[in-house]
Amino acid sequence: MLKLLSLLLFLSNVSLSIESKTWEHCSPVHSDAVSVEGFSTRFEQAEGSKDIFVVLEAHGNLKDEILGGSFQFKVTHQDGAEIAYKGPYDICCDLFSSTVCVWEGTYPNQTRSSACPIPPGPFAARVRRPMWVEYPGVYRAELSAASASGAEVMCLRSWVHFHPAE
Repeated sequence: MLKLLSLLLFLSNVSLSIESKTWEHCSPVHSDAVSVEGFSTRFEQAEGSKDIFVVLEAHGNLKDEILGGSFQFKVTHQDGAEIAYKGPYDICCDLFSSTVCVWEGTYPNQTRSSACPIPPGPFAARVRRPMWVEYPGVYRAELSAASASGAEVMCLRSWVHFHPAE
């Protein structure tokens, strides 16, 4: 279901923050494991910094416990050029805002604690990564998450306009 486009420019403590709350599920048939209430994509730049970040955020309700899994995301410019990010990422450590995982040991023999299982109930998810390119235009962001068995947990898509400062 396509939501009404809302493009916002915030000027508080950020010199650039452009947000879009236009979103949809990646396919008409989507998982019942999660009830997504909102998904947004924005570009932000801290005051005095040249670095621009893409931020994807989702919120809603988990209907079932998540025992493990992974997620991936991609950002694609309107001309089809994709900004590549490594992945997949750990769904239990790197997606849900309520989770905390800790690296233990010394490199290269480190292990990471797990925040799983993620209990059912309200959730907030957030991904923030650097933008590697800064071409003006419309970008599509896609976030997909799967359980340890490979079943889709959620797949969301949104669009945002980006026009870097001259």
